[in-house]
Amino acid sequence: MVELLSPHVEIFRIPSRLVRQTDLLLCAAKTQKIIALETDERVSPKEVGLALEKIKSAGNDKVVVVYSGESKGEVDFTNLLGLEELRLPIIVNLTRLQTRASKVRSIPNRHDFMGRVAKSTVAFTPVAGYEIITHNDIARSLYEPKSRLSLIHI
Repeated sequence: MVELLSPHVEIFRIPSRLVRQTDLLLCAAKTQKIIALETDERVSPKEVGLALEKIKSAGNDKVVVVYSGESKGEVDFTNLLGLEELRLPIIVNLTRLQTRASKVRSIPNRHDFMGRVAKSTVAFTPVAGYEIITHNDIARSLYEPKSRLSLIHI
């Protein structure tokens, strides 16, 4: 599958539940595309480090980490510190954090939530960027209703 997709993508994103799949990591690494390793409470910084070693063994050092937080929409700063030690660019998935927080705590969609999380993460560790899923017409957006963010708030 990776070989079929390779000509059509710039980045292969490996979901947290598949970060331990050696065959997938090696196959994606051999394409020489950027590999984005998603992390959450299921994947420790040590496991990300092991995945990084596998990817580098295939001759690819183009790796970023996408931090999606914990299952309750919380930021685990201990994990962020561990990820920082790997010396990889860290992308914080603000939409996933908002989605998880709204499901667990019934937090209404507050456009300031993502900004506050962004400020707290960048104050703690160097963050290369943020991932935000948004839509120009929120009423028609198919993404999870509690985490919708209109472009007007970006």
